[in-house]
Amino acid sequence: MTPKGREPEPEPQRMPEHLPVRIVPDLIVLAGGRGSRLGGAAKPSVAVAGRTLLSRALDARALAGRTVVVG
Repeated sequence: MTPKGREPEPEPQRMPEHLPVRIVPDLIVLAGGRGSRLGGAAKPSVAVAGRTLLSRALDARALAGRTVVVG
C-alpha cells in the first residue's frame, strides 16, 4: 500500500529470459611509469620466464572486447 497522494513505484525492467546476456569487458593495460623500483627498466619489456610482462598481460585479449595499451 502506498501513502496517500503518492504513486506506486514502477516495477523494475527485466530482460526477457529467452535472451542470453553476455558481458564482455574491455582490457586496459597500464604499461608506463618510471620503473624506479626496477632500476629504471622499462616495465613492459621486462622478461619473466622468457616472456615480457606486456605479452603476459596481453594474453587476456582472448577474453576482452577491446584492448588498449597505455604506455
